[in-house]
Amino acid sequence: MTKPRTFAITIGVSLLLMTVAAGVAFGYIHSLLIDAPNSIGIGANVAANKDLFLNEILLWLFIALLDFIISFAMYGYFNNGELKGLNRIMTGLRVV
Repeated sequence: MTKPRTFAITIGVSLLLMTVAAGVAFGYIHSLLIDAPNSIGIGANVAANKDLFLNEILLWLFIALLDFIISFAMYGYFNNGELKGLNRIMTGLRVV
């Protein structure tokens, strides 16, 4: 059986990675792509920078994967307590 410390470290590292990935995806790449005042300018900007757009999409998928990892690590961390039903609900809501 995995120790709660391992689950806690997994949760912490995943949250840190998620924070960095979201900062790069939204704070840097998104601000470069969405800089035009109208929708035509935004479309042209995205078309001109397809690699940046693809990188942003991949970062958001990486964030979603990390969220699943965090969900199941939290399930494992809190599974030893008395509120196992509430733990299942929490994990299900986080996955959704």
